[in-house]
Formats: sequence, structure tokens, C-alpha cells
Amino acid sequence: MSEKHPLIDLAGMIHLAIVVNDVQTAVAEWSKWTGIPVEKMNMRLKGITKEDKDPRNHYRKDYDYGMHEGYGFWEADVDFPNGLRIELIQPEPEKGPFKEYYEKHGTGIHHIAFRCGNDSDALNDALEAAGYPYIVDTYHLNIDRWPVHDTEEIMGTNLCIKPGKKEV
Repeated sequence: MSEKHPLIDLAGMIHLAIVVNDVQTAVAEWSKWTGIPVEKMNMRLKGITKEDKDPRNHYRKDYDYGMHEGYGFWEADVDFPNGLRIELIQPEPEKGPFKEYYEKHGTGIHHIAFRCGNDSDALNDALEAAGYPYIVDTYHLNIDRWPVHDTEEIMGTNLCIKPGKKEV
């Protein structure tokens, strides 16, 4: 008999994070084939900085991550009319989850993110207990939590289980 745990809310799927070689080229091509203007794709430099001093932040087993070092990445959004988003991500040269993925695979889907409401903490705990460790777990000040589990070997991609309900 399988262990009971909360289930992923499939209706809460919010985005696919795709690692790309060059975010500007990827944005131009997505614009060409979707008709979404480049300016609407919100290209920006993001990441975890030394200023994100939440002691819960960690990258793999490094719980000091974000306290003394950081990582960056370029990100742009391809927003679909149904609310789904593709995040195009170009890693910067520092260490971090996207750089790690890129060095191992090149381009591809880094993770699928779901908002799972009140079940998110229990689901994250259950995934970790089932042998799917955190790749990264960050708590963005005044935004929300971004936990990604290493489910790639079995499930084909990593999973991000976020708190809150899917925005409509």
C-alpha cells in the first residue's frame, strides 16, 4: 500500500522553466512564432543575491547560500492566454540550479511549477521524504517561496511546488 500524501493540483500548473543558450535570441524567435511583442516578454536579470538573507535559502545542501554568495540568470516570460507561462532562462556563469542544469544537459525544461495551496508544505515534505531532494529552496522577500525538487531522473523533469493558489 502506498503512503498517503497530498496530490499535486494539476489545475495549479503555472509555468515551465526552459533553459536556453541565449535569452535574447529565444525571445525574438518566440515573438516571431507567437506574435507576442518582445517588449511584452519582460526580459530581466534575476537571481538570489547576498542581500536575500533568509536563512532558509539553500542550494542543494548549502544552507548558507544567499547569505554570502548568489547567482543570477536572465529570464523572459512567454505568457499564454490561458494563464500558463513559459519562462525562458539563460544562466549566468556563477553556480546555481540553472547553471548546473545547463552544464549537464544544455538547453531544455528545467522544471514544471505548480501552485498547490495549503498542501504545498506537506507536498514538499513528502517529495523530500520520498527521495527527491531540494535542488534549491528560496524565500523571496515579499514574493513567495520557490522550492524545486530533483525529480528529473524518474519523472523526466524537476518539480516546483509553490504555495498559494493559481493566479487567474
